[in-house]
Amino acid sequence: MTLTDNLTFAQTVRELSDIDISPYADDSSAINQTSPEFAHEQETDPTLRHLWVKAQTGSSEFSVIEGFLYRKVPVNIPSMHEYALVVHNSKFQSDLIHMAHSNPLSGHQGICKTEQRLAALFYFSKMRKKIKEFVRFCEKCQMTAPKRK
Repeated sequence: MTLTDNLTFAQTVRELSDIDISPYADDSSAINQTSPEFAHEQETDPTLRHLWVKAQTGSSEFSVIEGFLYRKVPVNIPSMHEYALVVHNSKFQSDLIHMAHSNPLSGHQGICKTEQRLAALFYFSKMRKKIKEFVRFCEKCQMTAPKRK
């Protein structure tokens, strides 16, 4: 299922962990944005211009599919999809990281598993760095993580 099926961004995010995220999404959340709004913002974002150029010039790494910019999922990431949606907005990125790591069914799995879960469906620049920072400052993880020597 893709965003092009006229689904909201929140519905696509639910696919990330196959759980209902409605208790975690309020009206101000970026995940309540509709597909046309997301596509328009993605296309007009100046930070993604170079990726759009790559996709339009036949890059094997990036592709435009029904108006959305996607990146080919790396072979080392287990995914049922060939392409991952490029996420442009830092609010979207933060929401996705939070859901992939802190959601009750996500289980605070750590940096690598959070990254694999996200990378199977989404792509954004400096993803690993942003996930690492989020997990490093996750209060629950800090309370339960073993002390390193």
